[in-house]
Amino acid sequence: MRTPDLHETFDGCKAEDKLVAALLALVGEPMGATRIEEHLAAAGLPGFDVVSSLARLRGLELTSMATGRGTVIAPHAAWPAIKYAVDSRILPLLRRAYQECT
Repeated sequence: MRTPDLHETFDGCKAEDKLVAALLALVGEPMGATRIEEHLAAAGLPGFDVVSSLARLRGLELTSMATGRGTVIAPHAAWPAIKYAVDSRILPLLRRAYQECT
């Protein structure tokens, strides 16, 4: 995916999809929907349909499935997702949630 297309695609995502992508990028390993929900709850972030977010991200080729392990961020989408976490000031929340849940 070309860089301008990637940024346009990522910017066009729903906020909850960007949040899931940011978590996946920061964790750096496959995660299932239940584990993602646990991390978001630990971060105190509002609940939403994580399965739908994962499906939308997969449809945009921003994530993929690691069979038997969960969803992983696509390498080309990691930096836009991390930038979103920094710019929206959720990075500290996600970091603490990851520390609590692992």
